[in-house]
Amino acid sequence: ATFFYFLGSNWQLTGFSGAAAVFVHQSLLGPEEMKFLQENGVTDFVKEGLREPSANSIVKMNPFWPTPSNVYDKWLVQKIPMINDGTQMAIHFDKLRTDQLSMLDMLISQASNPNEPNVEQYAMAATQSLPQSMGLILLSIRNARRGLEESIESGQDSQGRAEAYRVLRDSYNSLARFEQVLGERFGGVQLPAQLRTAQALAAARHAYLESGAAEDLYYLAQIQLQLQQFDLALNSLEKYQEMTGQLTPLPLSSPEGLEEQTQTEQVLKQLQEHVTSIRDAMTLQEGEDTNPQQLFGIAASNNCPGLALEVIERDKTILAENLELTMVHAEMLLTAGRYEEAWESLEALERRFPNERVSPFELHLLVRWTQLTAIANAVAMDLSRADELLVRCAMAQRRAMVNSWLEFPPLAYGTDIEADIMPIRSRTRMAEMLASRQPAWDQTMFNVARLRWELGDVAGTQNALEAIYNNHPNSNIRPLVAWMLTVITQKEYDPTPPTDEIPVTEDMFAPDEE
Repeated sequence: ATFFYFLGSNWQLTGFSGAAAVFVHQSLLGPEEMKFLQENGVTDFVKEGLREPSANSIVKMNPFWPTPSNVYDKWLVQKIPMINDGTQMAIHFDKLRTDQLSMLDMLISQASNPNEPNVEQYAMAATQSLPQSMGLILLSIRNARRGLEESIESGQDSQGRAEAYRVLRDSYNSLARFEQVLGERFGGVQLPAQLRTAQALAAARHAYLESGAAEDLYYLAQIQLQLQQFDLALNSLEKYQEMTGQLTPLPLSSPEGLEEQTQTEQVLKQLQEHVTSIRDAMTLQEGEDTNPQQLFGIAASNNCPGLALEVIERDKTILAENLELTMVHAEMLLTAGRYEEAWESLEALERRFPNERVSPFELHLLVRWTQLTAIANAVAMDLSRADELLVRCAMAQRRAMVNSWLEFPPLAYGTDIEADIMPIRSRTRMAEMLASRQPAWDQTMFNVARLRWELGDVAGTQNALEAIYNNHPNSNIRPLVAWMLTVITQKEYDPTPPTDEIPVTEDMFAPDEE
């Protein structure tokens, strides 16, 4: 509380660490000191988070999965609870992130209010605060990762790691929402959220595994509900109720707690009815000639991934014969929180895809494998491996585009080369190829940029974004890519696709006069 009081007063923050902060009253600072602080201020979270991250915040981790503490660890060898510097810094940044995003939400709300007389000012203020918000989110994530690495190396207690995972849980949740805000604001696009939601879900589960705390289980259930994993959310809520005797972390003596208890009781009842109905439907469908894929379809299409996983695992021998089913199984393992099993299963499939050179018929399998395996590595904290896999995916997608042009060249059609329609058909064919292949490559490269920015590889982020900007000028994510490049380089990038700059006049398409 004292730290945030000083931030909002006449004191200038001049030093910042996990254990302490240094403030100097502004009346004691001369012009030269103020100029130095403005140029090197520790509160420039855009610079530190998005442009020039400090070396100690950039952590490259090997795959790591927490394990629940056993009776021996819990009762016989009780380590002293410790929160290391990385985790403490992450907690500080997470608090700043929360305050910053609350202010951003207020600005966006006011800018969207048709009765607000100062709409333009609020809209401008919201746009100007976007880089600061993004910087704080990434600083929270990087320092939490640093805290995890320090904890693993020093053998600190699980409570410290639980704190780091809580920061990751909340930060990835914020990042998922924030990236959607960016997509809507710059280009009106909806960005795929699978990566971020998987990271948030994994961090929530890991926080609970490390702490065993009922409150962490409650937050896990809330994320499972958001993702519509109904049977898994039901399991978490029932276990939480068993642990605490209620369905809210708030005291039931408060009006807020009583209201939330009532609402969650209704949710629990609906979940129980839904899961029971799906189990009954699967039982009715079962028989000697029942195809397991039918039962899987019933469970999966009704948002019961746990039941779907049960169906697959009744006979694992079929996995060895079916590559696509193996990947579906791994995806279900990720959803159910069996991350190490999913990682091992997916990494073992690399022998099927030693490089990006695959036939056109196998391209979709390679793309799916690289994307799933990238997520499995990202939730295991190995962002470098996830980046490597997505780059391989992008190379395969690019190769497929080139092969399509070579195999079906526009001039291969049997139209008279001098016919007026020939240029139209040629351009139409080329446009169809680009429309079918290019957006997938754009999205893969954008995911590469997202991971690199998260990791702190700013140069690599810029390279990935410029590849999209230069190779596909008319990409639907060009406005967002241009904004990100402008934030990183502090240079202007034109967000307008070239096709939008073609002048259109009323008489452009008028028929020729005879």
